[in-house]
Amino acid sequence: ADAGLGRWESAAILLLTGAAALLVGVSQRHRRGTLAGVRRAISESHGEVDRMSGGPPVEDELRVLWDSAQAQGTAIEKQMAQLLDEHKQLSLQRSLAETQRRQIETVFESIAEPLLVSDAFGHLMLANAAAGQLLGFDPSSSHRKRLDEVISDEALLEIIRRSREADSRAAKRRAEHPIKGRVFESTLSAYGAEGVGASSQHGVVMMLRDITQERESSKAKSNFVAQV
Repeated sequence: ADAGLGRWESAAILLLTGAAALLVGVSQRHRRGTLAGVRRAISESHGEVDRMSGGPPVEDELRVLWDSAQAQGTAIEKQMAQLLDEHKQLSLQRSLAETQRRQIETVFESIAEPLLVSDAFGHLMLANAAAGQLLGFDPSSSHRKRLDEVISDEALLEIIRRSREADSRAAKRRAEHPIKGRVFESTLSAYGAEGVGASSQHGVVMMLRDITQERESSKAKSNFVAQV
């Protein structure tokens, strides 16, 4: 039993040496050289193993085990190649998403009116500088924060909340709202709704337009007509 154990210990050492060289990613040509090296090692140790065990040569048995290890190594290499390809694809997708985000932000910044985009959970996703200046927050450091953490205007938060919780058709609405002594018209639209009239919560895009001058002009006309 001890002799047999010694025989297989020697065989296992030779097998693991070759398998280790295979799994570190050597080329097919190098692997053939590695197999030849193992064969040479087997040949050199052949007499010693036979003397220890008193049994037949182990080269044929090792060849079967080696072929199995080689096949498993090839399968691992294929899986690694597939994972690397998937990693490259994910990296490309992230890069494209980041590029698209920068393009959207550029468009946002080119619009003079304050713009806010929030998701279905009430987190701020995008805002331009005009919105930050009007509502008193820094858009660059407020990404993905809750709206109630960056906006203190409770009435405006309520307008957004109602639009977010309404179905997609009712979410499209207009409302007048005073901010810092001026009158703004808020235009809200839904995005991310799964279908027309979808009742689940969805994201909201809101644009604020200063209509103070329009309202003052309309009031002045009304007063003039009343005095005539």
